[in-house]
Amino acid sequence: MHYFWWISIAAFLLLTIALAVIFRRKSWRKPLSEGGLRREKRSFHIEREHLEAKFLKLASLHVNADLPRWVDCDFEDDVAYVRSRSTGELSA
Repeated sequence: MHYFWWISIAAFLLLTIALAVIFRRKSWRKPLSEGGLRREKRSFHIEREHLEAKFLKLASLHVNADLPRWVDCDFEDDVAYVRSRSTGELSA
């Protein structure tokens, strides 16, 4: 009798995994419109500027007198954007 419970639990787990795989493969995200793409690019550049400033602040800290100290760093402005075919996610 207890085999019935094990088979039921195994079937439930397999069904749950199958549904998760099916729903994950379907892309529920709509492609970004031209305005949405512009907004995402602008947001990325703002976040990047904050991260660059934080990097310079942390790199210029004088932790040890024997180590050289960062004074300045130049970051390139060029960014290439790509979109994942499977998820539609935009990456830089």
